[in-house]
Amino acid sequence: MYQESILSSKYQVVIPGKIRAMLNLRSGDRVRYHLENNKIVIEKAETIDDLRREISSYLNPDVKPIKNVKEYYTQAKLEEAK
Repeated sequence: MYQESILSSKYQVVIPGKIRAMLNLRSGDRVRYHLENNKIVIEKAETIDDLRREISSYLNPDVKPIKNVKEYYTQAKLEEAK
């Protein structure tokens, strides 16, 4: 798919709506640029939340994340002492 936009005097471009929709881009999202065969490639940059979702899909859903490490170890030591 080819779409066009105009480079502004401040060197800004608007990403066409169809492209934004295909990449699921929202206002405030970060994008990454690189050159490939003398062409500019724009892709959605992964956020830490994207990575968390991806990693969590591999984890056991019954395992709860540790939110407070100090509290976790204190509780573990108390249970170990029993």
